[in-house]
Amino acid sequence: MDPINIDSGVCPFPIGEGWRKFVKGSPPKILKEILEQNAPAWSEALDLPQKIKKGDVYLYLGRAGEPHCAVRIFDGLVDEVLSTTSLWELDPIASKIIDNLVKDLPGYEKFKETKADLVKLSGIESKINACDSNYPELSRSELSFLYELDRNVLHFGQSRDYRLINILAMRDRYSDLATIFDCAKEEVTFLKSEIDENTRVYCGVLDSKDWGLLVNRRNRLMVVGDIIFDNCQNVEKLPDGLQIYGRASFRNCLNLKEIGNYVVFRGSASFAGAAALSDFGMGVEFLGKANFSNCALLRDFPAHVIFTGGIDFSGSAIRSIPAGSLFVETVNFSRTPIREIPRDVEFHEGVDFEASALEYISENVVFRGRADFNSCVYLKEFHPSVKFLGATSFESSGIGSIPQSAQFFDDVDFSSCKNLRLVPHLSRFYGVTRFSHSGIERVENDVKFYGPVMFKSCPNLSTIGEGVSFHGPVYIKNCPVLKKN
Repeated sequence: MDPINIDSGVCPFPIGEGWRKFVKGSPPKILKEILEQNAPAWSEALDLPQKIKKGDVYLYLGRAGEPHCAVRIFDGLVDEVLSTTSLWELDPIASKIIDNLVKDLPGYEKFKETKADLVKLSGIESKINACDSNYPELSRSELSFLYELDRNVLHFGQSRDYRLINILAMRDRYSDLATIFDCAKEEVTFLKSEIDENTRVYCGVLDSKDWGLLVNRRNRLMVVGDIIFDNCQNVEKLPDGLQIYGRASFRNCLNLKEIGNYVVFRGSASFAGAAALSDFGMGVEFLGKANFSNCALLRDFPAHVIFTGGIDFSGSAIRSIPAGSLFVETVNFSRTPIREIPRDVEFHEGVDFEASALEYISENVVFRGRADFNSCVYLKEFHPSVKFLGATSFESSGIGSIPQSAQFFDDVDFSSCKNLRLVPHLSRFYGVTRFSHSGIERVENDVKFYGPVMFKSCPNLSTIGEGVSFHGPVYIKNCPVLKKN
């Protein structure tokens, strides 16, 4: 049954089985009355009527009008899920009812991931409750999940799941972390004052005053927390085997030259302004976002380093990209001396080369996300096989020619490209196309524009071929020499 909208103070339907939608901002009277009359003991849902002020609320009623489930939407996503069943995610009926509704709503993938976490959390809780021991054993993967070492446990609502908090409150944290990291309990500490050269695991935060803890180590150190060493001038090398499970920041560490072997950054890592950084050891991994902006000695792209998050090399000395590189997340090469994008490089998310020294884009390069070449004044051309699948900007660049049969599958901007003279035969433009303030002189025959086109203030535009097809609006203004064909 499709949800019925309730947006007035009068109930327009007889109570029956199915979903009822209470639209954001509608009077809470009807929902309040239904809950008071049919589910007075459902305490978790008592504040739902007031939550209509901030988002839609869906309520599932049984045949006799009794509530079973509720789903609240906030900022376009599922924010709260309630059920008269204590654990709706483990109840096959409630779970199916909720899933059938949510699969047609925005954010369904996030809902499925959150539900999977709740199922896993419920399973661990059941395992603990079924154990006669005061301290039931859990596997390494279960403990890593509870301590959120790889990522935060997803949940609905605005606060953490109380079950996770309660479980952790009953655990022996020293024993758990020793199990996770396969070390002795004595090698785990939560106190900074207890860290020595033999410590394997420290849970807490380190700041620049603690730089001495990273030198002369006998054991590799796992930091379950943040390391904030901004402006620390004492550290020259990060020790081999260091693993940071929180945020790592070494901004403006001017004497930091090297990242040792097998160092792993599981959260975001920033080395912005670390002007001396130039060397990466073997087995280094960045599993979150990595920032190397303005690293003046970082000249070679560290091809042996693993990057799984976004990367910022803006303003660094990076001179080249290895051929065949694959960038899964957003990458920034703006203001770098890179002169060429070599063959077979793929960018799956956005990429920024603004104001770089880029001169040429080689064959079989693929841009699946947004590509920004603004103010690349040395960029004259690109190979005909280059694929632009996302929005692309060449604004104020030196681009002088577009290859014949070039295709742009999203918006493309050639504004203020003074060297661009010609749009060649067989070119295809599928999004918004801008030539404003450019040097464009002629659009040849058999060019197709499927979206809006802008030729504003193009003083040299004289000819638009007879075979040019416009399937969207065309804006022509201040083109004094344009001939009507």
